[in-house]
Amino acid sequence: DPGLYMAVELAMSRSAAYITRARQTRVAELTEIFTAFYSRIASDGEIPAMPLRSHLADDPDSLPILLDETRRRDEIVGHTSVGPHRDDIDLQLNGMPVRRAASQGQCKTYVIALRLAQYEFLARATKMKPLLLLDDIFDKLDAGRVRRIMALVGGSGTFGQIFIPDTNRKHLDEIVADIEARIAELILSAQDNTRGVERPLVENIIRQMGSAEDISETDPAAARRGGPRI
Repeated sequence: DPGLYMAVELAMSRSAAYITRARQTRVAELTEIFTAFYSRIASDGEIPAMPLRSHLADDPDSLPILLDETRRRDEIVGHTSVGPHRDDIDLQLNGMPVRRAASQGQCKTYVIALRLAQYEFLARATKMKPLLLLDDIFDKLDAGRVRRIMALVGGSGTFGQIFIPDTNRKHLDEIVADIEARIAELILSAQDNTRGVERPLVENIIRQMGSAEDISETDPAAARRGGPRI
């Protein structure tokens, strides 16, 4: 019954248009976060992309027309071949599908950057920081990318509690030592003849590293009043 088709599909079209526009907005937001993370982990010259593939991408209100054009074929195959239920995200690197063109290390980098982007996306939406589990991140990645990942999650302030299981303790010890050295370098670089680094800031950094006992003076209020500066 063409009339029944029209009545049902007009109602479906409103929902399909809303879903498509919402997906386009959310995918654009996620892609922006994702590309920023990927560029900080990977080397120069790698350009990731995550375009939304949708029959309604150009015109979200065109579902009734598309359904009418494919109706005969859909009746034969027994399912609807167009609509928002067929949407997907194409994972690309340098304009090529990641599955076919990327190396194992690039695929691993892509997945990690996407997970970090999902973390930040959820944190923004919920105003809460989820737990972050980085399992088996050392496999298939070169040392440079691993260091950049650890510096990113450990020093950006974006992430909350992080779990990193690994069978080789040496990996974690080397990375933590590298992060500590970078923090020390930042503290020293902030000093000059006229300006020092406030002691409470240094104490807070050391406390987060688990070595608060190395600081003998523990009176941040005195430091704020003009006490010792490092």
